[in-house]
Amino acid sequence: MCGNVYGQYACRITGSILFHSVPYEKQDKSTLEWWEYDKLGETASLGCIRLTVEDAKWIYDNCAKGTRS
Repeated sequence: MCGNVYGQYACRITGSILFHSVPYEKQDKSTLEWWEYDKLGETASLGCIRLTVEDAKWIYDNCAKGTRS
């Protein structure tokens, strides 16, 4: 992820484009950037697809490397 932010359950789509949770300020679940969470469903990143932690974890757990649509 860009800058000093962290995400949970990042999965590469292509190049630097990822599925990942909304950002956190630190590698600590209590530092969720709530103002970024409020942007879910809006254009708010450099191309990645931001998801809730639950949805990012589902992709991480269920879509093996090389999975195609």
